[in-house]
Amino acid sequence: MDLSVRCDGCGHEFTVVAEESSGRTDCPDCGLSCKVPLHRMRSRGAKTAPVPVASPSRNGDRHSSPLAESSPLAEKSYEPVHRQWETGPPLGRRALLFILAELVIQPLLISGAIWPDLPWGGDTSGLFVPAMFGSLLLLLLLGTFDCTSLHRTSRGDVQLIRLWRVGFIPMPQHVVPLDKFDKVRVGVINAADTGDWLLMFALLVFGILPGIVWYVKVIAQPSYRVTLCSAGAHDDESLYRGPERLRAEEIGRAVAEVTDKMLSRN
Repeated sequence: MDLSVRCDGCGHEFTVVAEESSGRTDCPDCGLSCKVPLHRMRSRGAKTAPVPVASPSRNGDRHSSPLAESSPLAEKSYEPVHRQWETGPPLGRRALLFILAELVIQPLLISGAIWPDLPWGGDTSGLFVPAMFGSLLLLLLLGTFDCTSLHRTSRGDVQLIRLWRVGFIPMPQHVVPLDKFDKVRVGVINAADTGDWLLMFALLVFGILPGIVWYVKVIAQPSYRVTLCSAGAHDDESLYRGPERLRAEEIGRAVAEVTDKMLSRN
């Protein structure tokens, strides 16, 4: 490597080979011994090691480097999932139906109590009892249903939650222990359960027509069910039970895909 040297005596500038110099050389013009700037060779030839820049990771670790993010062992990212299914009509539609029914029942009750000459007026107790019973029955029928929620974060954490509403009032949530099950089963059941029959008898007491409608629409129709099950001794976990086959298939496929469990149909 050639270095440029300026003579301190005559000011003449000349070049020397750095590798052959011992640190000093004689000026070719005046013969004065001059110092060779070898530090320039070291500064030009030295290589500085790159300093890794710390960058905050997703979990807040400030000591992780960009290399760690691109390494095969870096944390895998998942597409977030937020799904929710309700048995039957959604909550908003149920509440609207209940309000519309009350807008019919309550004015009839109040007007019959104020104006006894109306066809439905006169006997206040005879109006009050069936009106209150009908409102309570509607509250239980429309406001009692279950909801299944499926969530997955970008880190792959999966949570399956079951929520019951009784008279539109939410009960405590139940987090399904996914590690206890290895299969998602979608099937059809033809037999109505005890709750369906009890509701039909309650409707028959209130009126024959509502009981008949409940029998035709619920008890006489096939019911589809989605459950989590395992080969062990654990009981099956019911995720959905209702008359909608497409909804049952949708729930079964989504839960099986997100939880990486086998999907079976029977």
